[in-house]
Amino acid sequence: MSFMLPSAQKATPSLADVLPSCLASLGVAGFENLLGFRRVRSSIVVIVDGLGALNLSAAKAHARFLTQNLSKASTISTVFPSTTAAALPSFTTGVSPGEHGMLGYRVRVPESGVLVNQLTGLDSIGGTEPWMSSTPLYAQAREAGIRPVIVSKARFMQSSLTKVIHAGADVIGAVTIGQRCDEALAVAKESASLVVLYISELDEIAHAHGVASHTWASKLEEVDAELARLSGAAAKDVSVIVTADHGVLDIASHSHVLYGEDPSTMAHIVAIGGEPRCLQLYVDSEDNVQDVTQLWRELFGDVAYVASREEVMASGWLGNVAQRNVSRVGDVFVLARKDVVFFDFHDPTNKARNMVGHHGGISPAELKIPLLRVN
Repeated sequence: MSFMLPSAQKATPSLADVLPSCLASLGVAGFENLLGFRRVRSSIVVIVDGLGALNLSAAKAHARFLTQNLSKASTISTVFPSTTAAALPSFTTGVSPGEHGMLGYRVRVPESGVLVNQLTGLDSIGGTEPWMSSTPLYAQAREAGIRPVIVSKARFMQSSLTKVIHAGADVIGAVTIGQRCDEALAVAKESASLVVLYISELDEIAHAHGVASHTWASKLEEVDAELARLSGAAAKDVSVIVTADHGVLDIASHSHVLYGEDPSTMAHIVAIGGEPRCLQLYVDSEDNVQDVTQLWRELFGDVAYVASREEVMASGWLGNVAQRNVSRVGDVFVLARKDVVFFDFHDPTNKARNMVGHHGGISPAELKIPLLRVN
């Protein structure tokens, strides 16, 4: 049995609204304060990678500071696909993945046909036009006298992803979460600024051990304590806002769904992008898209939404898709409807098969993220 892909909820505030609202609260002209942030001199926006609203609520005993302000009113939605490579560009540009063009973890470059990992492989993309269609908003902050600064792990400072999505901002690297909080406080104190503090550790642990693990809970306690300290040390004219790029689902190994054991099921498929919760199949010809869609619906329609590019775009999940980005969108999406992930039968060495935590889909656990105003 197959199920139709539901339409996206358009009225829900999203991650793409956070930075424009922050800039409006800092007095930068031309931005709408859709989220109603208070007027301030400086703002610190903390992005805790992988800390979904449902993950946080389920672990409230380990995050007493953060959860004291968590409610339905302090929950927004991330973008789709619910993955870092699509979500962080939406945060920095204020637009949907369809507009900025970074449409998932792995995306096929139309001109070359090469499948690119957007977290680590952006340097390999050639061409005369920028890969990301939209420009980060930091330049407009700087023009208004607001210093934009990114504080993250030192190893991310020179990454291709940082260079693309944080173009126009100063970058500061620090090893520990506490050191990053100290750097953010120092910047916010010295000048009118917009500081984006990125905490990646929870997502890394979630992938390796799961959000139900003691390791994840222990790190959450550290994050909670450091953000409580950050909030207490911030001046009254500095806002501190905590959000995330996506949530995480723990998927048991017995819920791995393998594809491709029968070679005939891979006919006409030239590449598979996306992520294990949301495959994007690239087909050799438009003439074969319908056949591939129908076959994969028969194979996996009981656990996934299998939809063509046109159906996905019409559903609104990608937002408004810019014309130049249409050819990047997979021809067929295999989007997990249940708590499963999809892997290639012929690739048992795929490191993702050892992961516990996954994301990329449209379940509430993956889509709902906190928006906490802690100062």
